[in-house]
Amino acid sequence: MIKRTNLFYFLIGFSIVLVIKYSLRFMELPHLEFLLYPTTQWIEILSGSQSEFIPREGYLFANRNFIINESCSGINLWLIASSMLIYLFSKINLMGIKKIAMFIPAFAIAWLITILSNGSRIYISSTFQDQLLSVFNLSTHTIHESLGVVTNLTFLIITYFLIEYLLINKSNYEKAA
Repeated sequence: MIKRTNLFYFLIGFSIVLVIKYSLRFMELPHLEFLLYPTTQWIEILSGSQSEFIPREGYLFANRNFIINESCSGINLWLIASSMLIYLFSKINLMGIKKIAMFIPAFAIAWLITILSNGSRIYISSTFQDQLLSVFNLSTHTIHESLGVVTNLTFLIITYFLIEYLLINKSNYEKAA
């Protein structure tokens, strides 16, 4: 629960997220490079495959037969993770500009979580999709979406509990000092 004194800072952070969400309708491939490029690099590390950038298309992994485009950017995951972290960071006992400055690590950590989660999801999907299709007898789209839900929720839950644990222990440590 957010205390009344922290609500103002949470609302500022959440307003920033809403402005970005509204801006999505105007975003194209170049606007999402801050997520697409590092995600592609992470997939290249995981898979050992190289991608090729095709303008207005995205990153093609020819030997794995898929392309990473704006629909694979993970922008919505980044916004959800940012909102979650803004909520957690709004509980920190800071005031004024110091508290607003906590938005920077919230967005940065959310970016890192998005890259790791989204890249892992795409890698798992491209690696195991054929096996999952034969076992579960579901459509490719259903398998892809299900893997996304499981992967993203797992990363979000782990991040939430890890950050909350770190904030609680830091708070208890400061009280003892």
